[in-house]
Amino acid sequence: MYTRRSLAYYRFEHFAVMLGVAVGVAVLAGSMIVGDSVRGSLREQALVRLGRVEAAAMSGRFFRTELAADCTSNGLAAKAVPVISVRGSAVNADSEARVNRTSIWGIDQDFWKLAVRADGVTPVDREVVLNESLATELGASVGDAVLLRLGKASPIAADTLLGRRDDVTTRMRLTVKAIVADDGLGGISLRPQQQTPRNAFVSRELLERQLEQGDRANAILIGPNLTTSSSATSAEFEKIIRQALTLSDVGLTVHVNRALRYVAIESDQLLIDPAVESLAESVAKELQSAAEPVMANLANSIRIRRGDQQVSIPYSTVAALKSDSPTLAAMSVSGGDVSAFGPGKIILNDWAMEALGASVGERVAIDFYDLQDDGALEEHTADFELAASVAMSGAAIDRGLTPTYPGITDAAKVSDWDPPFPVDLKRVKDRDEAYWDQYRAVPKAYIELRDGLKLWHDPNSPHGRYTSLRFRPSAGADVDAFANKLRAAMVGQLDLNVARLRVLPVREEALKAGKGSTDFGVLFISFSFFLLASAMMLVLLLSRLNVERRSREIGLLAAVGFTDSKVRGHLMSEGLVIAIIGSAVGLAGAYGYSWLMLAGLKSWWSDAVNAPFLNLHFSWVSLVVGGVLGVVVSLIAIARAQRGCLKVSPSALLNGTTDQRTPRRQASMRMRWICVSVACLVVAIGTAIFGMRLDGIAQAGAFFGSGSATLAAMLGFFGAALYSTKTLNVNSSRAWVQLGVRNAARHPGRSLLTSGLIASGAFLVLSLQAFRLNVDSTSTGGAGGFNLTAESDVLLPYSLATSAGRTSLGFESAAQERLAKCSIVPFLLRPGDETSCQNLYVKTQPRIIGAPDALVERGGFNFSAVTDDASVDVDNPWTALRMAFSDGAIPVIGDEAVVKWQMHSGLGKDIVIKDESGRDTTLRFVALLKGSVLQSELVIHADAFRKLFPTRSGGAFFLIDAPGELEKNVESDLEQGLAGFGFDAQESAVRLREYFAVQNTYLSTFQTLGGMGLVLGSFGLTAVLLRNVWERRRELALMRALGFTESRIGSSVLLENVMLVAVGIAAAVAAAIVAVAPQLADRADVIPWTSMVWVLAGVVFAGVVTGLVALLPTLRSPMLGALRSE
Repeated sequence: MYTRRSLAYYRFEHFAVMLGVAVGVAVLAGSMIVGDSVRGSLREQALVRLGRVEAAAMSGRFFRTELAADCTSNGLAAKAVPVISVRGSAVNADSEARVNRTSIWGIDQDFWKLAVRADGVTPVDREVVLNESLATELGASVGDAVLLRLGKASPIAADTLLGRRDDVTTRMRLTVKAIVADDGLGGISLRPQQQTPRNAFVSRELLERQLEQGDRANAILIGPNLTTSSSATSAEFEKIIRQALTLSDVGLTVHVNRALRYVAIESDQLLIDPAVESLAESVAKELQSAAEPVMANLANSIRIRRGDQQVSIPYSTVAALKSDSPTLAAMSVSGGDVSAFGPGKIILNDWAMEALGASVGERVAIDFYDLQDDGALEEHTADFELAASVAMSGAAIDRGLTPTYPGITDAAKVSDWDPPFPVDLKRVKDRDEAYWDQYRAVPKAYIELRDGLKLWHDPNSPHGRYTSLRFRPSAGADVDAFANKLRAAMVGQLDLNVARLRVLPVREEALKAGKGSTDFGVLFISFSFFLLASAMMLVLLLSRLNVERRSREIGLLAAVGFTDSKVRGHLMSEGLVIAIIGSAVGLAGAYGYSWLMLAGLKSWWSDAVNAPFLNLHFSWVSLVVGGVLGVVVSLIAIARAQRGCLKVSPSALLNGTTDQRTPRRQASMRMRWICVSVACLVVAIGTAIFGMRLDGIAQAGAFFGSGSATLAAMLGFFGAALYSTKTLNVNSSRAWVQLGVRNAARHPGRSLLTSGLIASGAFLVLSLQAFRLNVDSTSTGGAGGFNLTAESDVLLPYSLATSAGRTSLGFESAAQERLAKCSIVPFLLRPGDETSCQNLYVKTQPRIIGAPDALVERGGFNFSAVTDDASVDVDNPWTALRMAFSDGAIPVIGDEAVVKWQMHSGLGKDIVIKDESGRDTTLRFVALLKGSVLQSELVIHADAFRKLFPTRSGGAFFLIDAPGELEKNVESDLEQGLAGFGFDAQESAVRLREYFAVQNTYLSTFQTLGGMGLVLGSFGLTAVLLRNVWERRRELALMRALGFTESRIGSSVLLENVMLVAVGIAAAVAAAIVAVAPQLADRADVIPWTSMVWVLAGVVFAGVVTGLVALLPTLRSPMLGALRSE
């Protein structure tokens, strides 16, 4: 009864406290709902784009489309759909609008069976279906013509001698048949990403023909079988697809030579993959055989020099064999001694011996092309001693020594050759044509295998060493039966790594990635911390004012026999009701607060997240936790407000006194505050000294901590001043001013809390400017001195960094001249999850670039942390990429902000990625960049990159240092000259601003919410002043009766209010100066002084206005009643 009547009687006071509780709960629960909403929206977005797809098999090579059906035959319960997935660019044929990074899908009617809504359109013939995002960017409508440009997928790597570097792209002119929605499979993306994919769907058969792949695909999508409603896990799919693999799926062909009794394995890549080589050796042991390697290459010339005369044979195959090779042993020796064959020796067949007029013991030279890193061909020569000759019969005329190569081995004559390198057909004589007609590409010379490896194989190359592997059955065994055993054994040991096939549990990964790399619930609680703290401080302040107003009631209860615990129980029961009601109201407000924050993330603060798809999601857990925590914290604040009052004697309370201070107690409190202030000052100085040794985010954080300690010290000194016992000099001309100042000490806790509210909010708003980022174009800045960054959808087959490479890429002379004045660094690129703060998803497979030696030697960029390994040049941290770890970890460099906040890792720590074959690979951070243009990528050395991703040969990411006056021209030259490769260039400053906008926008968010905290502080200031004036109404009436003018009385009271504001601002400014000291020293010009002054002016204005609002009604009230009670 007492609680209910008390709540009703003091309803206005309780209502104010309840509103403070409601604000705190709304902020707390609302922040948690923001976290729920971000996670829910990310998860929803990723799952919508998958449709019914549960898993996917992706390959670095093309495999039979029948593999999907074979999986079903082998017991796969789910629906398996083969597709082709490649990246390219789309161009509107009429407007020439171009969209790079377009995902091109080759599909058939089964694809749309994996959609949730069966509203997809299957393209046929030369038709294309666009999703809404791509159609909008192209400005395309149904019936328009669209050009798709994409890279060809040749199994022969472009960075090998026989790779066709001049035939790496193709294009199709298609008619838009339909435009499908972005949600569902229209926006399909097997990797979670924020940006809506730009998808173009074409007929799979058409894409197979365009890519010259026959009936082959490079991906299989797995979804539930709509007939049986059954599905399969990724583990089940992985097991079944491994069982369904054939040698054809890994590009292997088995040849049987019954006459010479051997079985050979060749690859459509020309060079046997290292994984296949290991597999073959294992199978050979199982079959009690041996894998005999053969290495064939084309020589431009085989020649002998005799004095000034030279005799040569053009364009001949040279095979490298082991000196104890069974193939060599099977040849008939016609001259010399085969036993002398070894390193430095050469064997010619009789045809070559006759053509050259050679004799055993002469020196024979072979000329051959060597492919340089920049794509240029360089002719090299190797010299050998002629050891023997072999007859043109048996093993010496075996065409199987030379692998099949379309355009050469299938040509009817030499003059019909279509090689990827230059040939001078004028050198080809009739005898050469005759040899080709009879023997085709049979080798004319043989060198020892070790010489072949030395001449033709780069140890760092990932592409393999041998052109074929030969196996021989035991004597008397049937060759065909042996071949069947070999096939079966190899198929039995095939795994997904050998096939470069990876099974991705895409739905499972989408759910994991949807958790987000940043917990926005915690983030917004952090952002809203001061607002939350302000609300709780306001609750404490209002509760204290409420208790002080009821001091006579509390004194009366104590005087008539109520114990302290009983009185406290009554007050706390009221507080509990207020807290529960306030929490309930706050939970309703949490919906509005979270909606407002999400609206901000989609509009005002969109630079931070770039996520227009965010929708409101919330869980009951967030509401319950937010509500309960709000009640508990509010009760603690209310209990804290009551504690001091209950310690005062009943007689004093009946007199209206809530603070019994003695000179001794005041001196004690003053000394206590001084000690606290000195301790905080020591911490501030120590932290600042320590921060001077740091750099980057660590230094900014240290000085922010030092500023916070400085703020606490300043407020502590103010607290000590409030407990001063110094008397007032009434004869001073400024006595009325001193009176206003001294009146603040009537309730020191109240005044200190008020100034603290103002100081904390102002400090946060001012000091956070220290963390704002700006673009630095110097060589040690975020762009590393490169003013352009670029990326290509299709790997460039020639180096953009050399004149010869640019010529091969087809640049015109004017563009060549401009590009020659630029410094261009090409990187290898493995596309993946963007690692920057612009991607909210968890990064499981980050974008990786391979840095060439040119960058490692050049250096540049600003680093925040570098490993202390002795092998690293402290002046050039890029050299850390050359480190070698005993455990096989690969050195990697990333941007500090990304590594710490997005990947939750750091210097010296490891992350695990999948290489091209699906194997786990450990990357170890050896250096961290500071605010760099490389925030979307992780950087490893190019040599390590080639081993991890062998099919990603060729430049795809570029840093370009162009003269300032040529920057726009160079950007245009590159995008127009390399349009067929989907080349896109961007100013580094623009890229940096986009990255920096994320951190700067987060700071703006923090400052905005801090400003809202200042508003609450102003409310607290108003409440304090109203209470102060109400308590002093008799005193003010007496002063008016004694002749003090209203203006002087008002000035004195207003000065008290302004002083509290001024102290808060002074403390905030002093602390903020400490916090931003490094920025003041380095770049004071970029600090937004104007906005900071406006913030301070706004706080002062709010203080004056609240003072006037509280003061004017009191001065205008009748003074007779107040004098009677004095």
